[in-house]
Amino acid sequence: VFVMTHFWQFLKACAGLAFLVSASALAAPPANDNFADAAILDGDSGTLSMVTTGATFEPGEPHAINQFDGASVWFTWQPGSDGQVGFDTLGSSYDTVLAIYQGDALTSLTLIRANDDRLDGQLPKRTSLVRFAAKAGEVYRVTVAGLFDDSGDLALSWGPASPATPPQVETGIFRGALRTALLVDAKLTSVGDSETEYGICLSTLPNPTLTDPFVGETTRIPDSKTFNIYNLAAGTTYFIRAYATNEGGTVFGEEISAT
Repeated sequence: VFVMTHFWQFLKACAGLAFLVSASALAAPPANDNFADAAILDGDSGTLSMVTTGATFEPGEPHAINQFDGASVWFTWQPGSDGQVGFDTLGSSYDTVLAIYQGDALTSLTLIRANDDRLDGQLPKRTSLVRFAAKAGEVYRVTVAGLFDDSGDLALSWGPASPATPPQVETGIFRGALRTALLVDAKLTSVGDSETEYGICLSTLPNPTLTDPFVGETTRIPDSKTFNIYNLAAGTTYFIRAYATNEGGTVFGEEISAT
């Protein structure tokens, strides 16, 4: 009898757990679950709290950071004045992925900024922060997703913000040249306080920029890498310098040249 009693208690406990899991999985999605039903954010600054349990990732929705963000909710924001603005999920109970887009159709949005884990020193790091230069009257599409379909209590705030700290980069040692290829180092000495892309840009004219051909990658930590540049014209002089860009701006390392 003792064994049977505890066995039935165990079965009841398992059934209760299964019910809770099923209830969470079948929770009704939030009203702003889909792009077309985005909630309106009023004012140049404000705060919002909501529960995102039951949120989904609709077909055709872009992945802002990688293929692991899902369970998103959508907002529309139209500022009344120009200025540097920040959107922040500090205070949320789950691992957020925050992105700002522009565009009128879900499948043709232009990404303005995105962030998974903040780098400004605030805790927890798994919350998100983006900063960008907003234009009065422009319509911005704001989405908050959960990493690995995570969801929970969302705290969203927006308002005027200081610009992000720009990165620092050096053009490293020129490692040599083949007839149609170059090997150049880029040394990212600081990422500032936001995710940074860095790499090498080159041109047949001095002072190459990101309007010229470039190769790079994104990182969250100071880094150094040798970039291989192929398919160059033999006998041509190329000007090369490292670059790094984040929410705080774009910077360049010293220029070198090779023929």
